[in-house]
Amino acid sequence: MSFLTYRLILSAGVGVGTLIALACGARRNLPRTDVFDAVLGAAVAGMAIGRVAYVALNWSYFQTHLLEAAQLWRGGLWAPAVVAGAILGAAVVAWQRRLDLRDVLDALAPAAAAVAVAAWLGCLQRGCAWGLELWPHQTLLWPLRVELPDLYGLVAPRLPVQIAGAAWSGVLLAVSLLVKRRGRGAIVAIAGRFRPAVERPKRLERFTNPGRL
Repeated sequence: MSFLTYRLILSAGVGVGTLIALACGARRNLPRTDVFDAVLGAAVAGMAIGRVAYVALNWSYFQTHLLEAAQLWRGGLWAPAVVAGAILGAAVVAWQRRLDLRDVLDALAPAAAAVAVAAWLGCLQRGCAWGLELWPHQTLLWPLRVELPDLYGLVAPRLPVQIAGAAWSGVLLAVSLLVKRRGRGAIVAIAGRFRPAVERPKRLERFTNPGRL
């Protein structure tokens, strides 16, 4: 049941991320079908490469459980490989559709943050990616403890990694959307304030002010 809830939370995150990517792609004048294909390519490549990397890192187990290596629904992805695979998948779609990869990644970046929020919240409910178990003698970390279960259902005072990850991903999502909505104009305005005043060359001034010849 908990794994079903995790998949529902992650699926909701992917759905919200897709809507965000479509909205961001529209601001870049990207066709909706191309943006949707980029999202699909990033998702498929990210999961596939993330799974391959996870199996490779845990080969001591999977070499005697080969059938489980392809059972993606059982869980097990290596996050850095997921990101690299998602970028590769988006790049392939951009190349096939002759799109600027920068525009595609710009549209997908907030979507990735939304998916990360959902993934961390799903792990909080599921018990995956649990934090370090804490003890009273750890004076610096002990105040941060939260009673959380691990993947085996054992509840103990732990470092709330899932909560921190979801919060940080939420901050990245908010910042990326804010930058897309207002950041460019704000940056231009700030740059204009600090731009040093440059005296026009006298030769140019003679052409723009004929009366001063």
